[in-house]
Amino acid sequence: MDIEVRPIASEEYESFVRTTVAAFGGTYHPEELERERIEFEPGLSIAAFESRVPVGTAAGITFDLTVPGGFLPALAVTGVGVLPTHRSRGVLTALMRRQLDDAREAGTPLATLWSSEGPIYPRFGYGLASLHAALDVDTRHTAYSVPFTMRGRMRLLSEEEALKSFPDVYERVRDRQPGFLSRPAEWWSHRFFIPERQRQGYGDYFFALYEGDGPEGYVLYRTKHDWPDGLPGGTLDVEELVAATDQAYAALWRYCFDHDLMAKVTAELRPSFEPLLHLMQDPRRLRMRLADALWVRPVDVRTALEGRRYRSAGRLLLDVRDQFCRWNEGRFELEASGEGAFCRPTTSMPDLTLGATELGALYLGGTPAWALVRAGRISEERAGAAEEADSMFGWTPPPWCPHRF
Repeated sequence: MDIEVRPIASEEYESFVRTTVAAFGGTYHPEELERERIEFEPGLSIAAFESRVPVGTAAGITFDLTVPGGFLPALAVTGVGVLPTHRSRGVLTALMRRQLDDAREAGTPLATLWSSEGPIYPRFGYGLASLHAALDVDTRHTAYSVPFTMRGRMRLLSEEEALKSFPDVYERVRDRQPGFLSRPAEWWSHRFFIPERQRQGYGDYFFALYEGDGPEGYVLYRTKHDWPDGLPGGTLDVEELVAATDQAYAALWRYCFDHDLMAKVTAELRPSFEPLLHLMQDPRRLRMRLADALWVRPVDVRTALEGRRYRSAGRLLLDVRDQFCRWNEGRFELEASGEGAFCRPTTSMPDLTLGATELGALYLGGTPAWALVRAGRISEERAGAAEEADSMFGWTPPPWCPHRF
């Protein structure tokens, strides 16, 4: 039977969510439906229908993504799932096809997502652009390697106060941190929500603000108490810690490590370049683990390449292969200078041959071209071209996205 892929109407949202949950083998929780509606953007949430029944879903939300040196509109892809009864029938491909076609028509130059399974999305042109770190720290071993004196003050806030103070700090960091997404007011409220089924013994969020010359950093955390053999052995879980200054960064972590009754501090979605590795006397105590984070896909190669800045001036000839979005295929001359970047079609011999997936991996400045060459993912047609690409594309700081969507 034929499959129809189209945007869903507002009144179809519940069946859309039910289908997504079923595709992941989960349990539908109707009490969370209205909270989750923030991820419904008219025209961007699409479904595959068979006989008017949804069998696959894909949601999209538009954000501004911080790219090296600026911001670009990006489609944040989420809620992608196909019912187990309809796997291997081209439903996912049809959803991805419609979503990227619509993004191109809307003039959105980038798409990005977190992948539930690593092998799925490279075939649709998404490249691994950033990593995230998870930490599991014994608070008995958290001495800093350099003397630290907190010059400002910490304050615990109510949720209402946090919703007023945290966004200003976030925006200061977002301005220069590739991988950050714009966060409207309704998304801040959504960020602070914990479904009951996800508490796992933890309590409500605490909101702590570091103030130096005004608000400079914050931490959103929750705690779980434990008393093995009558001794305090609780866990403090860091949901989000964002600091606009070095002093705020060190003070916020010190606050977490020194919290009474906590034997362990855990955190996920931390940057791969976590400075704690160098701040701690014993970095092994972080028990740091890396995993894939943000995947990026160029929807419009020329607009995407011209929309970011480059660490050094230079000129590269790129032969881009993109079988899924044929409009991106071709050879491009990328020229970067202090005045900006220019990308134009060319017929000259390329310096590098790469796919859209590899270009997405390079795009935010966190994946080196030389690594993709060594992995057989990029072909270096001119000796030294990968090194030149890294000089241009590399960026400080490397990309980091502090929350899944």
